[in-house]
Amino acid sequence: KRRMLRSKKMYDLCFRSLQGLPLPARALTTLLIESIMGRLLRSDDVIVCSYVWMSNHVHMQVFSLDCKALIHFHGRLKKSLTDFLKRLLTISRLHLWDNDTTLGAVLDLEAAIERVVYTYLNPVRAGIVRSIDDYKGCNTWKEFLSVPPDVNAVVEKEVPWVLATDIEPLSHDNPSLSEERDLIDLIQEKTSSRVTHTVRIMPFKWLEVFNVIDPSQIEEIRKRIITRVRDEESRLSPKKDTPRRIEG
Repeated sequence: KRRMLRSKKMYDLCFRSLQGLPLPARALTTLLIESIMGRLLRSDDVIVCSYVWMSNHVHMQVFSLDCKALIHFHGRLKKSLTDFLKRLLTISRLHLWDNDTTLGAVLDLEAAIERVVYTYLNPVRAGIVRSIDDYKGCNTWKEFLSVPPDVNAVVEKEVPWVLATDIEPLSHDNPSLSEERDLIDLIQEKTSSRVTHTVRIMPFKWLEVFNVIDPSQIEEIRKRIITRVRDEESRLSPKKDTPRRIEG
């Protein structure tokens, strides 16, 4: 009964570090972020719909029934990532995050669509890639493109349960690919006997807030978002060799 009384809301979340994260768009960063999220997303109080992690900030859209649970998720996410980075950098103290965090309910469907478009365009607007398709950082674009047009469509990924003590220091904050690969292998070896956690992404769950549940409507909104992203990619990179096909 308590769950039924809580209102469904879509929230837009953004928080920034004071400086860039080590390995912002590489496999080790994704491994650590996904391990943290898998531990934190073990209930339906917070459902992650979309995100893009940049070198110094993250944009994320979530569906939540409980604002307190969302605040807890946000706080633990930042603390856990800080703890991991302290191990990587061999430092005991790290003031990593800016005090300003954007965490607000999105109350209008058009505004919600705009936030999703803005999130997926971040790497392009930053000049890192020509298209979100090419971005190697932790993100949910492939999940957004691939799931059926259903508010309950879900992509699940099993991720290791990584502890801070599993992480060995880096030689410096931009190590070689071989050093990064060695550390990933070591972490996987240390975590192989532990239970895994599941990162669950539900790319269209936020539409339930706006009573959009019909598959044809969901597909139309997906196509709108893709078109907006592609149009902006073309505007920012007018010299692409070939036009990109609109998925969906």
